[in-house]
Amino acid sequence: MFVLLFVLMLSGPASAEGLTDLIMSPEDEKRIGAAEHQKILTEFGGAYHDEALTDYVDSIGQFLVTTTATADTEYTFTVLNSPVVNAFALPGGYVYVTRGLVALAENEAELAGVIAHEIGHVVSRHSAKRQTKGTLANIGLLILGAATESSTAVDIGQLGASAILSGYSREDEYEADNLGVQYMSRAGFSPHAMASFLRKLQANDQLQSLLYGRRSSSGFGFFDTHPRTADRVERAIADASALQVSNPIVAQDIYYEKIDGVLYGDDPSEGLIFGRRFVHPDLRFQFTVPQDFHLINTPTAVLARGPSGAGIKLDMDDARTGGDMRRYITDVWAPEVTVRNVRRFKVNGQPAASAVISGIQNGQADAVLAAIYHRKNVYRLAFVVPRAVEGRLNYAVEQTVQSFRSLTAAQAREYRPQSVVVHEVQPGDTIHSLSRRLPFADHQLERFLVLNGMDRNSDLRAGQLVKLIE
Repeated sequence: MFVLLFVLMLSGPASAEGLTDLIMSPEDEKRIGAAEHQKILTEFGGAYHDEALTDYVDSIGQFLVTTTATADTEYTFTVLNSPVVNAFALPGGYVYVTRGLVALAENEAELAGVIAHEIGHVVSRHSAKRQTKGTLANIGLLILGAATESSTAVDIGQLGASAILSGYSREDEYEADNLGVQYMSRAGFSPHAMASFLRKLQANDQLQSLLYGRRSSSGFGFFDTHPRTADRVERAIADASALQVSNPIVAQDIYYEKIDGVLYGDDPSEGLIFGRRFVHPDLRFQFTVPQDFHLINTPTAVLARGPSGAGIKLDMDDARTGGDMRRYITDVWAPEVTVRNVRRFKVNGQPAASAVISGIQNGQADAVLAAIYHRKNVYRLAFVVPRAVEGRLNYAVEQTVQSFRSLTAAQAREYRPQSVVVHEVQPGDTIHSLSRRLPFADHQLERFLVLNGMDRNSDLRAGQLVKLIE
């Protein structure tokens, strides 16, 4: 068997499909997709609960599937409850778009372009082929392991969501674009909508750089998983020899009707970010991170990135030691680690404790742990403090801990979700006057322009529909 696998490793590209089937059959793809589906829901805030919108997205996806060479394949289309702008596919026909991406798209044709591209990845079995390459690369380790009686092994069943969502190659992206162009044309959409939306995605990426000083991505941003440019998409359109579509489907009016009221930004049930302040109305607390730190909200923790590799993580745990936070740190949180400077104190009247772990990251940083007892749970703040900036950050760490405070029920009710609102332009409306209606303290014009696919020279006409946030 090892000899056979070694021969397969040396086989030419003509046997690539056979190799893929050997490592991961279509049945394996379905099994892995089904198993990873729940992990994707957990990672991205679950499915978005808007039946009209989800049925609409599913109808577009199922329509596009009928134009493929594998029209009898079962697909599952899901709108994820995440403000992150992204779309991706799992093996076995699982295709996802985030509500953040849905809010950014301008019409049905642009959303169809995204979905058609992801269907192209599924039809081409790119996830399976990528896993095949990784598995074959490790076959040498298996052979070595057998010779040396090592227990090293590669288990295809351990394929995880992060591995599946790692970036595609440029060749894979081009193939998915080429197929997506064909599917769009057959369905009656102009494939150029795929390129126009990619330009919007690039503008959104630039906006994130402006807002956060860097691309604000957890690794799952659009260009982390899709190394594409609009020029390459246009080349795919030319190379695909797609059908010329007369009177192509755009469907902006129906699209705006479907997205009117869609949740925008963070879901209040997962907490809200206001600049450097994080507020969780349901759990009734808030805290503020230091200047030069940028907050990132995830379903399981709140993260903040700071200068020189500094970082903050807040998560929650059961209060297994009651209100004794000193004992929580030493007995529950860090029982096998040497901690120093352990002390008890109060944070706005709530029991708290902190400790220091020295010499993490090969001695280049220290960790500060702070545990706060709030409403019968423990809120854990973990700080990474690089020694190069330790003097500057020590006071900021203390300020962050002391900024943690409870919200009254009345205060919690003041925070309501933001949503997309479709506005019909009135005489006298300008991009400047409408952008000032956005509920943001900074870069209102830039946010408005990206949301609506415009630039600073765009003119509005009475009766035109635009997106606002309220």
